[in-house]
Amino acid sequence: MTLASGTKKRDQAVLIPLGDNGLPGTGHRQVDLSPLFDMLRSQIEDFNIEGCAVQGETLHLFQRGTDHGGPNARIDLSLNEAVAGLDNAAALLPEHVIGITEYDLGRLKGVKLCFSDASPLPDGRLVFTCSAETSGAGDDGRVTGSAVGTMEPGGEVSMVEPFDLEVKIEGMTAIAHDHWIRVLLVADADDPATPSALMEARLETP
Repeated sequence: MTLASGTKKRDQAVLIPLGDNGLPGTGHRQVDLSPLFDMLRSQIEDFNIEGCAVQGETLHLFQRGTDHGGPNARIDLSLNEAVAGLDNAAALLPEHVIGITEYDLGRLKGVKLCFSDASPLPDGRLVFTCSAETSGAGDDGRVTGSAVGTMEPGGEVSMVEPFDLEVKIEGMTAIAHDHWIRVLLVADADDPATPSALMEARLETP
């Protein structure tokens, strides 16, 4: 499923079935996010969903904060109820939410770090990215850099490590190996004429 951000009433998603080979198949359909997003907008300042990940029986949505007030948050939905809602009504609903947790990820060069994406690991942890930008929700501003972090199964942030490059990371996926994690990253230049850069990082694990 691909999700819209919820900014400027972008309240649609697309459910894309996967074939036996794991590749996207045919028969995709639209999903109405407005019942869920309307409720979340009433509770969260500068509402802006920038990432999602499935871990166990939970669907996590990641709210990107803003430098002037909007919080970073992980919004947890019951995966079983969300799937039932998608099957029966093609919608995600407020009653699917089982928890909302706010996070302080620190600052980078004086600008607040805010969630931009997340990816699950087999051991129950999540790898996430965050970037520091001076803009509000849904708008572009000055970027001072990005970081990668890890979140423990209980939800605690165990690491936030800035990148050496001053880039705006907006997409990522994490692949676990025996004693390290391969992280593929996509940077957004906020310029339609500039191709997005694909980068790779390596995280060591205990």
